[in-house]
Amino acid sequence: GARVYESCPSQMDPPAGHVDLAQVERVEVTKGPFDLRNAGSLGATVNVVTKNPEPGFSVTLDSRFGSFGAYTDGVSASYGGDRVQVLAGYSYQSSDPYSDGHGQAFTGYNNYSAIGRNAKAFEDQSAWFKAYYTPADGRRLSLSYTRVQDGLVLFPYLSMDSNHDNTDRAELRYEGGRISIFKNVRSDVYFTNVVHLMSDSERTSAMNGVPTMTSPVSSRVAGGHLEGDLGGGVSVGVESYYRNWNVTGTMLSGGMAMLSHSLPDVNTYGTGAYVAYRHAFTRKLLLTGGGRYDYASASIGVAGYSTDLYYQ
Repeated sequence: GARVYESCPSQMDPPAGHVDLAQVERVEVTKGPFDLRNAGSLGATVNVVTKNPEPGFSVTLDSRFGSFGAYTDGVSASYGGDRVQVLAGYSYQSSDPYSDGHGQAFTGYNNYSAIGRNAKAFEDQSAWFKAYYTPADGRRLSLSYTRVQDGLVLFPYLSMDSNHDNTDRAELRYEGGRISIFKNVRSDVYFTNVVHLMSDSERTSAMNGVPTMTSPVSSRVAGGHLEGDLGGGVSVGVESYYRNWNVTGTMLSGGMAMLSHSLPDVNTYGTGAYVAYRHAFTRKLLLTGGGRYDYASASIGVAGYSTDLYYQ
């Protein structure tokens, strides 16, 4: 339910990479060219559903080993009572660079320095929690937070690697209960923040480990939904979100640092209202329909910056 965007324009960090697999319960794909509930879904919407607390108390341990020093270790604990349910977990994983059929590690190709050839291919860790409170009347309030913290990740097909890639996701949800004309009400607010740093610190182009190319990037989103069921299979809702994407590149040349804003602190605001209809004639015959209206605007935050490249 919370929007997560990659921060790197070269997709070093695709959105799915900001979710630890240890959290995932299932993945829902809304097929088609349009999704009523979420704006901007061209082709399909991929919704990752994370695990919920289970009844009673349980602890789960997870350890995996693989080729090339691949290692994963995780632990989660869950408690589910009548009113309060809580889930918390931690995961760590890493791997050495894989080798090809000749036994050559991928760091032996491209322009990796001695520092890069001795580095791990990737290393990351995640921590999360989710808590529910369910009053006697059946309404439910939930709060969740996740921190995904990646260390150095090597990208041999590019000229830079990822020094760190940190993600914060927080969400507050409420559902249940009749309010005014609505038979059931659902709402959620969320905030996601991705901070990513690319550089050539592990390459021969760096000067004794000091990078000559760096690119700190960030992508953050805040938004939410408010929905209600009118009965007869009709529901209405409103979605609103704010997105910021900022990419700054720095290159050292001749002792001078050249700065460029490839994405100059771009702000996007979007609001949409939608109505949906759903009716089941039989178990196998289902009729759905709906409509949505959106208004969106975008602006840059770097005063006086040229947008000629965008128009070209």
